[in-house]
Amino acid sequence: MSTIFHDLRYGMRMLAKNPGFTVVAVITLALGIGANTAVFSVVYGVLLRPLPYPEPERIVEISRTYRSKYVYSGFTASGFDFWKEHREPFQCLAAATGVGFNLVGAGRPEHIDVLRVSSQYFDVYGVRPFLGRSFSADEDHVGGPNVAVLSFGLWREHFGGDPSAVGRSVLLDGTPYTVIGVMPAGFASVPPVQLWTTIEPVRHTIGSGQNFELIARLQPDVSFRRASSYLGSLAQPFVQQNYQWMREDDRR
Repeated sequence: MSTIFHDLRYGMRMLAKNPGFTVVAVITLALGIGANTAVFSVVYGVLLRPLPYPEPERIVEISRTYRSKYVYSGFTASGFDFWKEHREPFQCLAAATGVGFNLVGAGRPEHIDVLRVSSQYFDVYGVRPFLGRSFSADEDHVGGPNVAVLSFGLWREHFGGDPSAVGRSVLLDGTPYTVIGVMPAGFASVPPVQLWTTIEPVRHTIGSGQNFELIARLQPDVSFRRASSYLGSLAQPFVQQNYQWMREDDRR
């Protein structure tokens, strides 16, 4: 299934043929864009299982195109800041970047896949933790506390499904993190991982490169077309603020 998601996301990106260096909103998880993605949505929902998010058609990914043919989903931390300041079409907006950690605590040590995410990440999916809570804005900042949310599978396999896992400390690459929540069974982010932690602590390291992927949930009264048009109207200010090193011809 992960291969299907990868191929589908790649195909969707190749559809973005806007002139110049623009910013577009792309529906994540292949919901409702073109015949092929509509077929996938039906097959996935009917033959496999329903998508585990409320109103998934409102979930979008923000991408950018370069010279009309290269599509990128990565942004710097400052690029994320720009869209947080211009988030009118979105009910919530979040950034994520994938990492790997060695986990020690409770069960046997193991290497796990992790997403560093901003505080509204689970709000974009519209899913609340099964146990505990998700991240607060007070935690998601440089120098903030080390906190983590577990997937349901990791909680069952590594902590034996013990509710007291919330509040306990685990070691990620030797650094203590406090478990604050457990996501419900059936929830999977894109990409699927076993644990989530905050993103702002890596703002000045990972965040200095094009490593933050941005997802958002549209406002209830905002269409995909309207959101895409709004983002496109801010392409030049975005480029001027975040890509001053580019040649003038490449900024268009």
